[in-house]
Amino acid sequence: MFSISTLDTLVPSTFESLVQLVDAIFLQTRGKHGSMLARYPQLFERGNWCNIYCAMDTGCLVGSVVTRPFLYLLRGKICSAFMIGLVCVKPELQGKGIGRELVSFVTNRLIESECNAFLWTTIPEYYSTHGWQSNDIGVFGTLKSLTNNISGLILDDVSQNIERLDAIREVWLTSRVIRSKDDYNVVPTSVTEVGCIIRGDEPYQSAYALFGYNDRVAYVYELVGAPKQFSDIIGTIQGSFDSVSVNDCVDSDSFQWFSALNEFEWYPQQQSMMLNSVSCNSKPSFFHIPYFDRI
Repeated sequence: MFSISTLDTLVPSTFESLVQLVDAIFLQTRGKHGSMLARYPQLFERGNWCNIYCAMDTGCLVGSVVTRPFLYLLRGKICSAFMIGLVCVKPELQGKGIGRELVSFVTNRLIESECNAFLWTTIPEYYSTHGWQSNDIGVFGTLKSLTNNISGLILDDVSQNIERLDAIREVWLTSRVIRSKDDYNVVPTSVTEVGCIIRGDEPYQSAYALFGYNDRVAYVYELVGAPKQFSDIIGTIQGSFDSVSVNDCVDSDSFQWFSALNEFEWYPQQQSMMLNSVSCNSKPSFFHIPYFDRI
């Protein structure tokens, strides 16, 4: 019989077990390298241990769910919410209901706290039984490459341009996730590096692409700013990778710009789900959270 507790109430060695479990499930079994601790440092910092739920059996970690609070701007109002991710159970114990109990436990905690919450999954029918509702306006598409010139690609350092990126977001995004400096340190599991390309001077004339890349493949997480800069930015990325994939949403300026390209075709993502509560008067029925910001 297992019990569920937050990480901050458990012995320190549980943290090491948690990192090993998460790495095994989300990296090693998928043929990826590195550490989830290095990829998502803000999730595992001690200040977030109270939001990490652990299933324990006779003092041993058997499963976990990671959540984290965040703020977002929606039509001029700042709202708070949680996101859920990294749901995992030890392989030899899967199929015994541990994951189901973890999800149910965390969902009930969020309902009691009257917090809006988001998650992303390829099995929405599973989470719908716990009260989660699909709300995805995200789309995915792939651009053709132009050349093979990755050695000539000059990136802007994300960590050195956070204020500049945020200034552009403030001008051009009326709804957005509010990021801290630490949030820009994320490296999603599908890539090995994250970079950005910025064009323009003043925020109202500037634009940027925030993207990750892995060998010869790039994933654009955000294209934000003055549309007149988009062609230069995306052309630079296209000319440097064999494949360029784009995560976007149907109501963005970048979606409209990409859609005008004859070679581009969108596919619905259908992965985002939401748990509504009363924490924000303006319920974000179809609020898009960029792939870069997700757990």
